[in-house]
Amino acid sequence: MVFQEDEDIKHLELTDTVIRNIQLSNINIDHCIFKNVQFIDCTFTDIIISHSEFVNCLFVNLNIESILNTKFIHCKIQGLTTNELSIIKDSQFLGCSMSFSSIGDCNIKGTLFDDCNLDDSKFYRCKLIKTEIKLCSMERFENYCTSLNNINLSTCNLVDAKFKIDDLNGASCSIEQVVAIAKMLGIRVVD
Repeated sequence: MVFQEDEDIKHLELTDTVIRNIQLSNINIDHCIFKNVQFIDCTFTDIIISHSEFVNCLFVNLNIESILNTKFIHCKIQGLTTNELSIIKDSQFLGCSMSFSSIGDCNIKGTLFDDCNLDDSKFYRCKLIKTEIKLCSMERFENYCTSLNNINLSTCNLVDAKFKIDDLNGASCSIEQVVAIAKMLGIRVVD
C-alpha cells in the first residue's frame, strides 16, 4: 500500500501491515478500517480522520487537525498533538495508550476516553463538551486552562497530576482524589 501526499484515503481496509517512513499532510482519512497496523517513523501533519476505526494500531508523533466519529481501540498513540484548529468530535478512545500526548487549543465534544493511559500527557486551552474520561490512568497529567466542569474523574488515577484550581470547578472527584488535590495545593489534611 502506497500513500500519496495530498491524496485522500477513503474506504480502505488494511490489516497486519507495517508502514514506514512516510510523510502525510493535509489529507482526509475517511470510512477506513485499520487493524494491527504500525506506523513507524511516519509523520502525519494536519490530518482529518472521520468515520474510521483503528484496532491495535501503533502511531508515533501524530499531529491531528480533526478526528470525527472515529474509534481507536487498544491503540498505542504516543505523542498525539493538536493545534488551534483541531476538533475531536463524537469519537472513542477505548483502552488506548496515549502517554506523552499534548492536546491543546482543541475542541473536544461528545468524546469518550475509557480505560486509557494518559500518563505524562497534557490538556491545555481545550474546550470539553459532553466528554467522558473514565477509568483512565492520568499520572503526572497536566491540565491548564481547560475547564473540567461536568467531567467525572472519580474513576481515574490522578497520582501527581497537576491542575489549576479554577479548572477543577464543577468536576467530580472521589474523596481520595480530593484529599490528594488538597495536599497538592499545600493544604494539610487532618483526621
